[in-house]
Amino acid sequence: MHNLAVIEHQKQRVLLTTQLAEGYGASARNIHDNFNNHKLRFQEGKHFYLLQGEELKKFLQHDNIGVQNPSKTRRLYLWTEKGALHHAKILDTDKAWEVYEELEDTYFRVKKTMSYEDMIILQAESVKELKADVQENARRIDKLNDETYVTPEQKNYLQLARNKRVVELIGYRTKAYNDTSFRNRVYAELGRQYKNYFKISSYGYTLKNRYEEAIKLIDSYNLSMELSMQLDIINSQKIA
Repeated sequence: MHNLAVIEHQKQRVLLTTQLAEGYGASARNIHDNFNNHKLRFQEGKHFYLLQGEELKKFLQHDNIGVQNPSKTRRLYLWTEKGALHHAKILDTDKAWEVYEELEDTYFRVKKTMSYEDMIILQAESVKELKADVQENARRIDKLNDETYVTPEQKNYLQLARNKRVVELIGYRTKAYNDTSFRNRVYAELGRQYKNYFKISSYGYTLKNRYEEAIKLIDSYNLSMELSMQLDIINSQKIA
């Protein structure tokens, strides 16, 4: 990221989303998505500035910053050095870290004399951020443990519980059970309700900490009215 045009806001250097994305080897959408997914880690005025309305209009008129279609721009994010660091942490790629270090050593480095008080404040903020990072990592580890998928054995038991519930509802070796098309519709309806409830694509993606809940959900499944009526019709049919 050489020869960057200097953009300043509130007496500090900032970067556009497009500049950050290009430098970090990501897309602007990726930067925005990461921001939206980790909003609690970003503080306006410290990690970013959001310009809109009159403030945005004045900023675009005053600074030639290379924003595409400025007349159509309704909001603009400006990322501070601390914001750029957060994005590098979230992306966590070699490219992102390499570019951030370059920005830190060049673009964001403004020669000025730092007072003793400023140094103390800066150190305190660094310790505070380090503590927050440690707490965030601990939270992620706890969340990761909670979000481990069920074991293969548990997955097999879920499928056995599904089969058992289907047999309980339509009977074993009954006319309805022997009707492959109908039996498959029952399996499909149960599976669809299960996957929609847990927002997953297969039984294997069930979270381990929700295993008991999954068993209860399967055991409580009942035929829809349509399938229940069709079950009665099929079982009442006489064998030719």
